[in-house]
Amino acid sequence: MLLELPEGKEKKYRLETIKTWVGPWVAYEKLINIKENIYYKIDQGVPSPCIVFENKLYVPDRYNILTTVDDLESLEFTRYELK
Repeated sequence: MLLELPEGKEKKYRLETIKTWVGPWVAYEKLINIKENIYYKIDQGVPSPCIVFENKLYVPDRYNILTTVDDLESLEFTRYELK
């Protein structure tokens, strides 16, 4: 899942799932900059949702943050600069 903030703007990124060549498993995800055709590899098993805000990718420290976290201030994210 990909959340691009703020939501009202035109989308700059999309997320694509790359499957393994054997079986229906996920190899990794590609975060693709639509206009510049640059992509970033996101390893399989990374918690979601991935959040893009001001050309930075934020990955949460745990799974299911939208349904299981009551205190949003307790969350931690890893931030990546998107070029």
